[in-house]
Amino acid sequence: MRLVTPWQAQFAAPMDLHETTDTDESGYRPALAARDGKPFEPDTVPDGFYLVDDTDNPQPAFQQAILEAVERFTHIAPAEGKGEIIGSPAVARGAIRYPFKALCLCAGITGARYTSTT
Repeated sequence: MRLVTPWQAQFAAPMDLHETTDTDESGYRPALAARDGKPFEPDTVPDGFYLVDDTDNPQPAFQQAILEAVERFTHIAPAEGKGEIIGSPAVARGAIRYPFKALCLCAGITGARYTSTT
């Protein structure tokens, strides 16, 4: 935090871009559940691109613009089962929300208005 604090007000649109893979289901999510003392509940790995918007600073039009641009190159992950993507309710096609700051997600520490993660 000491490293990024002087820069916080200077971010316009930070993106945390990565890919959800099978190892999320076989390694990361079981380890996360164990760390948090919760039972691991198996889920599916999304088939396609999706975004995570910030619960405390939702920017649905921004997320939609990204999804529309990406869709020219790959398909958007559909909500599955109970209308969820990776266990979170879909708030729009290909979009879910997390509280970025509370979960210490990269874009949440910037103070930027427009943030997104994949």
